[in-house]
Amino acid sequence: MEKGRIYIDGKKLDAFYGQEQSRGQELETANLDEIEVPPDHVFVLGDTWWRSIDSQLFGPLPISAVRGKVIGYEE
Repeated sequence: MEKGRIYIDGKKLDAFYGQEQSRGQELETANLDEIEVPPDHVFVLGDTWWRSIDSQLFGPLPISAVRGKVIGYEE
């Protein structure tokens, strides 16, 4: 994260949730040092990632610890 934007492998995440916002206003306050995510792990961010309790605080999670169901995606 740099200036409120999320980057993955040096590329800006081009999605509505890739920019820090509050009440419709774009912000540029969130910053996070580069993190290497180990194999078989994921880096999770909450819906309001600039103030969520997520991988920013506890680090990458093993994929085996993730429970859920993917919906709305077709291969």
